[in-house]
Amino acid sequence: MRTMPATRKRPPDGGVASQLAHRRAGPRPALLNVRIRSFRQGDEKAIAALFNQYVAQSVGPSLVTPRSWRDQYRHHGWSGPSLDADRDCVRVALRRGEIIGYLVVDFEYIWDSDVAVVQELCIAEGEQADELARQLLEDAERQAGSRAKHVLMLALSNEDGHALRAATALGFDGSEDGGDVFMAAITNLAAFLREIAPELTRRMQASRFRAWRGTIHLRSGEMEAGLRLQQGAVEAVRVRGTADLSASIHPEVLPSLLFGQLSVARAFLQDRLSVSQSEGSEQAAQHANRTQALQVLDALFPRVPLYMPRAQWW
Repeated sequence: MRTMPATRKRPPDGGVASQLAHRRAGPRPALLNVRIRSFRQGDEKAIAALFNQYVAQSVGPSLVTPRSWRDQYRHHGWSGPSLDADRDCVRVALRRGEIIGYLVVDFEYIWDSDVAVVQELCIAEGEQADELARQLLEDAERQAGSRAKHVLMLALSNEDGHALRAATALGFDGSEDGGDVFMAAITNLAAFLREIAPELTRRMQASRFRAWRGTIHLRSGEMEAGLRLQQGAVEAVRVRGTADLSASIHPEVLPSLLFGQLSVARAFLQDRLSVSQSEGSEQAAQHANRTQALQVLDALFPRVPLYMPRAQWW
């Protein structure tokens, strides 16, 4: 999956300028003792901790380790060069030697050689968090300009308040070819469910179906995956035999449904979602009708936008 809100900036002179045409009204607060530099080996420990702290405040992916975070930018999850080859693609902000924010930029965007894409932006919470986000984006503009990139695009969620406010202050806006259109694709359903399993657990434990126990089989086109629910905990599994609840989702609406852009009820009414239950299962007596089965799915996948603080692939 890659979330790609087409938020971009193209300065009038055709290059990514360091002098910005749009500024926040009034004086900006000064960030004292903050410097920005390129990634160094060993930074991934602080970066992973910052990423985990950042996503814990929102609905998003599972936690990362220093190794898994760095591997994200060594292998297939990243279209640019590895960090070993180009450490300028990750810029970190430090105060008194401590990393308090970082930003990842793809300077080799596969769809357009004139574009650089901000893939990830995480900052420590604090009274100057918005200003720190703004300075990291300004730094990204300078880095992109030094590589003759004409457009800087943000592949970040609009649910991210700091990134959105910083981008607005710097004059970023929706492009003609994207705007506010929701664009995402899930190419590996099982991997996606493993990624968001902690969030699914949180949702079920907060719902009236936290005592629901059983397996759910999801199918969409040629993809299929399973979930096991027990005492409010949700685990992505490979369902063997007959599942307690089966759902078939039209591939056209799969991303919108799982990312909280489309409700379960609407998908069902539009004939894009069908459900069935195993008559011999324990759940058949408890959830004897289709409405209750849909309610279980709605508890797992409510119409609440799933916030992803970075561009990812599934």
